[in-house]
Amino acid sequence: MYCGIYAPWDHVPKFLRYAEVMNPLVPVMYFFDANDVEGHEEKLKTWRHFVVTDAYFNDARFGPGSLIFDYEQNVRLVEALYLLSLDRDDAPNKVNQITEEQLATERAEWVWFPVELTEKELLDPYVPIKAAFEELQLQQFRDHLSEWLNAALSIDAVDEYMSAGEIIMVYDHLKKMYSAAWLIFQRDTERTQYKDKTRRARESSDCPDGKQGELEEEETDNIDGETNDSISL
Repeated sequence: MYCGIYAPWDHVPKFLRYAEVMNPLVPVMYFFDANDVEGHEEKLKTWRHFVVTDAYFNDARFGPGSLIFDYEQNVRLVEALYLLSLDRDDAPNKVNQITEEQLATERAEWVWFPVELTEKELLDPYVPIKAAFEELQLQQFRDHLSEWLNAALSIDAVDEYMSAGEIIMVYDHLKKMYSAAWLIFQRDTERTQYKDKTRRARESSDCPDGKQGELEEEETDNIDGETNDSISL
């Protein structure tokens, strides 16, 4: 791991397009288009396994290259959450206050609800996000995930350049960030996923055409061909 001094320009998004920087909810939506929280957690656990063992990642169907896609999705999510947390700091008065009653409704009606977050974190998903970036700067996250990728595709386990404590820290933060991102996705987009699919369809039809069309158009423009992009750190 790099132990030197980071320049200010190191802490800018490097995997997001311009329109995604302007609207960080787009990469968050794309993250959950690719998989649900439990699916992402399972992939992260598998990735970690190949980081700490001599085996290397090789998906039976898609080969080693599919890990590069997962790596990029994780970096893009971290960058998007970093931007969203900055937006939150700039306009704290615009944040909708979540009540205990709303939490109870979300638990009952959403297709999935986080179980690893504290009550405080459920009420404000930016709490675990801020905690993550207080411990790891944005570029440090990218450096760690780059090392994870290299180790998982190597025939050797990770060596002294990454400690067990660092691996656990990154893993735990990412799992909480998945759950926090899911809360933001469910509350702040027009794509809330309910157990009752008829309610979801009804609420989508009630959404103003302009707003829904704008979200869908922007998302399509910015994620089309995403898997073909590869940006070096």
